[in-house]
Amino acid sequence: MTQAQALDLILTSALYAWENRLRYSLGDTLAAGAQQEDA
Repeated sequence: MTQAQALDLILTSALYAWENRLRYSLGDTLAAGAQQEDA
């Protein structure tokens, strides 16, 4: 594995983890907002 491939793998993994964490933290907020709009 080259240094570029390793860096790409690290960045991809970090982005994936960050996206999951962001979606998890925003999930409840967005769900609550959608429920309020429907009500």
